[in-house]
Amino acid sequence: MSNAERIREHVKHLQQRLERLRALQSVTLAEYAKDADKRDLIEHNYRIVAESCSDIALLLVARLGLPEPAHRREVFEVLKNANRLSAELAGKLAEATSTRNRLVHQYLTIDPVKMLDHLQNDVKFFAELAAIAIGWADELDTDRTK
Repeated sequence: MSNAERIREHVKHLQQRLERLRALQSVTLAEYAKDADKRDLIEHNYRIVAESCSDIALLLVARLGLPEPAHRREVFEVLKNANRLSAELAGKLAEATSTRNRLVHQYLTIDPVKMLDHLQNDVKFFAELAAIAIGWADELDTDRTK
């Protein structure tokens, strides 16, 4: 499977998970605090979406021969420096990766207010990366056929 195909596969999965997050954006703070199932759905899908974004970014970094970052959140900075992402999007995706890390490693300290804020505000950045990544995959296909 080519990197372009792998990127498209990741984007498809990312878009499916984004739909799940969008369906949960109406959850209130009271529901989040009281309903463990909704909380789990939000946190799990957020984690998967954030991880998908960094996986997609890492695939492009590898394909372009860019420097491999020491930490996962730095992959967006590498792409920003290569003029593949805007500074704003790179920063937002790096923050989302930090949130993913807290969900995985510091799950006992998740702030419900901050988590719901991420749910409300980060989905648009994830969707923006998905759209950009399709362009990257098309570009990689074009480069491969030259």
